[in-house]
Amino acid sequence: MLKNNQNNCFIILKFFIKQYVYLYFMMVISRIYFLYRTFPKEIKIPKEIVYEGFKIGWIFDNSIIGSFIVITSLLFIIFYILNKKNYKMAKNIYMIPTSILFLIICSLSFGNVEYFREFGFNVNSSILNYFGDTNEIIATFFSGNDYNPVTNLSIIFILTLGFIKLTKKNLEKINLNLKFDFFSNLKAIVSILVIITLGVFSSRGGFSEAVLDWGRGYYSEYSYMNQFAINPVFSLGRSYYNLKKEQRKGRALERTFSIDELKYNIREIVEDQQAQYISDKNPLLRITDTKKNQKNYNVVIVLMESFMSKYIGVQGAQIDLTPNFNKLAKEGVLFNNFYATGTRSNRGIASVTVSYPSPKVISVTKEFTAGQKAFFSLPKILKERGYETSFIYGGDAEFDNMAGFLKLNGVDNIVDERNFSKDDKTIKWGVPDDKLFEKSIDYLNNIKKPFFATIFTLSNHAPYDIDSN
Repeated sequence: MLKNNQNNCFIILKFFIKQYVYLYFMMVISRIYFLYRTFPKEIKIPKEIVYEGFKIGWIFDNSIIGSFIVITSLLFIIFYILNKKNYKMAKNIYMIPTSILFLIICSLSFGNVEYFREFGFNVNSSILNYFGDTNEIIATFFSGNDYNPVTNLSIIFILTLGFIKLTKKNLEKINLNLKFDFFSNLKAIVSILVIITLGVFSSRGGFSEAVLDWGRGYYSEYSYMNQFAINPVFSLGRSYYNLKKEQRKGRALERTFSIDELKYNIREIVEDQQAQYISDKNPLLRITDTKKNQKNYNVVIVLMESFMSKYIGVQGAQIDLTPNFNKLAKEGVLFNNFYATGTRSNRGIASVTVSYPSPKVISVTKEFTAGQKAFFSLPKILKERGYETSFIYGGDAEFDNMAGFLKLNGVDNIVDERNFSKDDKTIKWGVPDDKLFEKSIDYLNNIKKPFFATIFTLSNHAPYDIDSN
């Protein structure tokens, strides 16, 4: 080994400083690209707020880099031990996992730009729920008319290649300059311990007892800039941690109330004095005698995708986009005060069909425990009265495990994109709503009565590729 006057401590510290600088350079580039691709032109955000976003953003970037440094420091220990005997093997043990880790961080940093453009918030743990539905997610994610994946992939490739070359070059310098006597080894150990310690505190967000959380990124009145400040890798990792924490809390809080307490509390809230309660297991199960004859009307529920009140004229929208719905509202009954059941379609379906509230964590349709138990559902109630039960959808009913959940809870017939012709599938998610309703009318006219059907629309889902015909 060639030796010079540099000691191991200085050599190792210099190596990790270069690594830190390169990672931060990559993250600054990704932030600039984020502004370029997503900056809301309709909002005037002061320049000082943007500059402050970079400062706040450094805290989150530093947290991710700190975590990266901790992992790579542990790999460096292996490299240091093996380097004297077998440099090639030592280099590969360090280079391969480190390069893969950089590629993941870089991909998330730049991929988040298009994710934000589509959904309006940073990537988070909710994306993990959709790994089994890649076709729909890819169709949405890459749907932008002005999006060219080659640009993102090229940036990621160039930055990753630069990182690999820089790391390889610096490892070769280390191989030539490291000393392996007792004092040099001691200095190397001390320097690595110092680097790991700094990395741990960086990942925590500083030297305070409180661990860094997303709240520190909310520094302004502009929601966009607050999202900008939070590193997407941090957003994904922290939201996943919070998800698991909530799940553990949920398990810890099971059966806090006794059955009698639950029964009493629920019945008090309902305030149905005329009801005859008939079950202790289901404290809401009751008979209400209306003194009227039972009539088995056909029941059709239409679930409207992304049909938010802020776009509905009769609900006070500034721009009236729903003239036909407004007419229906005048002819029927419009409820203005109600509880929302979450922001995702899977939660709405569970709420409408089985009266399941929206949980903080994963939707019950995708839950492996509660979701696999049959509920006392609307389709089941009507089946007992002799109804034919159906769910009609223009996309893939397996998405979000809708089909499995609905079958478990009393829906006998699932009609989805597989029941349409290929010519009908003219949008990325499947079949547009006009063809969906045409199919629904034909289908319902040919099944026995009475029937219960849920029709779930699709055209209003991103990427909003309405059929020009």
